[in-house]
Amino acid sequence: MAESGRLRLHVLPYGVGAHALMQSLLTLMTFEDSAPVAYVEGFQTGNLMDDPALVSACQTAYSLALSDALSHQESLALVRAAAEEHAHGHH
Repeated sequence: MAESGRLRLHVLPYGVGAHALMQSLLTLMTFEDSAPVAYVEGFQTGNLMDDPALVSACQTAYSLALSDALSHQESLALVRAAAEEHAHGHH
Protein backbone atom coordinates (compact mmCIF):
# COMPACT_ATOMS: atom_id res chain seq x y z
CA MET A 1 0.00 0.00 0.00
CA ALA A 2 2.87 2.38 0.75
CA GLU A 3 4.49 1.65 -2.60
CA SER A 4 1.24 2.42 -4.43
CA GLY A 5 0.90 5.79 -2.70
CA ARG A 6 -2.20 4.79 -0.73
CA LEU A 7 -0.45 5.61 2.55
CA ARG A 8 2.67 7.31 3.83
CA LEU A 9 5.03 5.07 5.78
CA HIS A 10 7.43 6.52 8.32
CA VAL A 11 9.50 4.17 10.50
CA LEU A 12 10.61 5.52 13.85
CA PRO A 13 13.90 3.69 14.47
CA TYR A 14 14.47 2.03 17.81
CA GLY A 15 17.70 4.02 18.15
CA VAL A 16 15.71 7.25 18.52
CA GLY A 17 14.99 6.16 22.07
CA ALA A 18 12.07 7.07 24.27
CA HIS A 19 9.26 9.13 22.78
CA ALA A 20 5.73 10.12 23.77
CA LEU A 21 3.98 7.55 21.59
CA MET A 22 5.80 4.39 22.62
CA GLN A 23 3.32 3.31 25.30
CA SER A 24 0.21 3.35 23.12
CA LEU A 25 -1.27 3.48 19.63
CA LEU A 26 -2.54 6.84 18.43
CA THR A 27 -5.09 7.51 15.71
CA LEU A 28 -5.77 11.12 14.74
CA MET A 29 -8.98 11.74 12.83
CA THR A 30 -10.15 14.87 11.02
CA PHE A 31 -13.56 15.46 9.50
CA GLU A 32 -15.04 18.01 7.12
CA ASP A 33 -18.05 18.75 9.32
CA SER A 34 -16.77 18.41 12.91
CA ALA A 35 -13.77 18.97 15.14
CA PRO A 36 -10.80 16.58 15.08
CA VAL A 37 -10.59 13.71 17.57
CA ALA A 38 -7.85 11.44 18.84
CA TYR A 39 -8.13 7.78 19.79
CA VAL A 40 -5.46 6.41 22.10
CA GLU A 41 -5.27 2.67 22.66
CA GLY A 42 -3.13 0.86 25.20
CA PHE A 43 -3.11 -2.55 26.84
CA GLN A 44 -6.77 -3.51 27.44
CA THR A 45 -7.93 0.10 27.15
CA GLY A 46 -8.96 2.71 24.62
CA ASN A 47 -9.93 6.35 24.89
CA LEU A 48 -11.63 8.55 22.32
CA MET A 49 -10.77 12.18 23.02
CA ASP A 50 -12.59 15.20 21.67
CA ASP A 51 -11.37 17.82 24.16
CA PRO A 52 -9.48 20.33 21.96
CA ALA A 53 -6.56 20.62 24.41
CA LEU A 54 -6.08 16.84 24.57
CA VAL A 55 -6.40 16.45 20.79
CA SER A 56 -3.85 19.23 20.33
CA ALA A 57 -1.45 17.51 22.76
CA CYS A 58 -1.82 14.27 20.77
CA GLN A 59 -1.20 16.11 17.50
CA THR A 60 1.95 17.67 18.99
CA ALA A 61 3.23 14.29 20.24
CA TYR A 62 2.63 12.81 16.78
CA SER A 63 4.43 15.70 15.06
CA LEU A 64 7.42 15.35 17.37
CA ALA A 65 7.64 11.59 16.76
CA LEU A 66 7.28 12.11 13.01
CA SER A 67 10.13 14.63 13.05
CA ASP A 68 12.44 11.85 14.34
CA ALA A 69 11.16 9.23 11.88
CA LEU A 70 12.79 8.16 8.64
CA SER A 71 11.50 9.67 5.42
CA HIS A 72 8.87 7.79 3.42
CA GLN A 73 11.49 6.53 0.93
CA GLU A 74 13.97 5.55 3.67
CA SER A 75 11.19 3.74 5.53
CA LEU A 76 10.17 1.81 2.40
CA ALA A 77 13.80 0.80 1.83
CA LEU A 78 14.16 -0.38 5.44
CA VAL A 79 10.95 -2.45 5.28
CA ARG A 80 11.97 -3.94 1.92
CA ALA A 81 15.39 -4.90 3.31
CA ALA A 82 13.82 -6.50 6.41
CA ALA A 83 11.34 -8.43 4.23
CA GLU A 84 14.15 -9.71 2.01
CA GLU A 85 16.20 -10.79 5.04
CA HIS A 86 13.19 -12.60 6.45
CA ALA A 87 12.44 -14.29 3.10
CA HIS A 88 16.01 -15.59 2.93
CA GLY A 89 15.99 -16.84 6.52
CA HIS A 90 18.53 -14.34 7.88
CA HIS A 91 17.33 -13.09 11.24
